[in-house]
Amino acid sequence: MLPGINDLLAFGSATFLAVFGLVNHLHARTAQTLVGRTLGHLGSLACAGAIVVVVVELALHEPVTLVLIAACLAGVVALRVAYLRRPRAAQRL
Repeated sequence: MLPGINDLLAFGSATFLAVFGLVNHLHARTAQTLVGRTLGHLGSLACAGAIVVVVVELALHEPVTLVLIAACLAGVVALRVAYLRRPRAAQRL
């Protein structure tokens, strides 16, 4: 019933790349120098490219794992949207 080790590794790798890409993007937005902004954008693009490679590899060799990752991502997005749309009175609790 639990996912296999390959599923966990693929999900962990994709999550790490997404978070690290976001950190690089945020650094690029707040950097004071051109070098800092450039390196931040390059790091962000490298992470996005690596995510594309992970997705393509999963699509070719382990499509079930890709579907599992997509389902987890869809669940997180759905919960986030539900959280943002709840009434203000419920948010104060």
